Amino acid sequence: MMEAKVFLRAVMRRLIINADDFGLDRDTVDATIELIERGLVTSATLLLCGKEIDRAIDFAIGAGDACSFGLHFNIVDGAMAKCPSSLTDQVGQFRPSMMQRRRALLGRLLAADIEKEFVWQAYRLRDRGIRISHVDSHGHLHKWPSVAQVIAPLLGRLEIGAMRRPQNLYFRHRPLDLLDAYCTWRFPRVRTTEHYCAVDPHESDWLNLLSSLLPDGTVELSVHPGKTEPWRRWEFEPLIRAGPCFFWDNGIQLINFHQLVNDLNFCS
Repeated sequence: MMEAKVFLRAVMRRLIINADDFGLDRDTVDATIELIERGLVTSATLLLCGKEIDRAIDFAIGAGDACSFGLHFNIVDGAMAKCPSSLTDQVGQFRPSMMQRRRALLGRLLAADIEKEFVWQAYRLRDRGIRISHVDSHGHLHKWPSVAQVIAPLLGRLEIGAMRRPQNLYFRHRPLDLLDAYCTWRFPRVRTTEHYCAVDPHESDWLNLLSSLLPDGTVELSVHPGKTEPWRRWEFEPLIRAGPCFFWDNGIQLINFHQLVNDLNFCS
């Protein structure tokens, strides 16, 4: 009887663990692959400007269906753009995250430039053989209304299943959470999870807190795996120590974005 109750709860609490920055560097790629192979990460988003993006793509192509792979759309922090535009400085590099967020909030990133860069990055992945399951972004730029409302109509055209929603689930609250509420209010209607939560690297017991934090329904949790930088290690090591049985024992079913989209299509 107890096993039946645990199974029922697992069906009600469904979690996607997504590794951001896949392809950033050797450390991040190594840590992400380890988590995927252990069944502790079910999804990852590929960062095209990363130093190890070719190795990340090669792994994704051969990974099978247990993990979904999406686009970590990037228009920040010095990466080179396809061409100079309202997204870049005078030498064609994307501006630092904070500056780009301010420009997005003020509507100074032109929709045509966002679309051109997004389509170019998506096609680069598709041309390499990646079936793009979903999109999120470096610096969370995709959640800003002026960016999200450009990306949303492109998802169907590019056969991208879903997009990460603005954060609405927190390990602890901060005044900046009000920005997430604003972005949620203006967020377009797209396929996504019911909730999204980012790991708080300052919360050392975040994994054990996760079990009590998760509501019923579908949740995406983003992590940034690594073993070199302390904050990445604090997100990586608790998963390694816990193992996949932790989620089953706590009534949490791990899924990926392909499964989410299939379920949403079935219910619609």
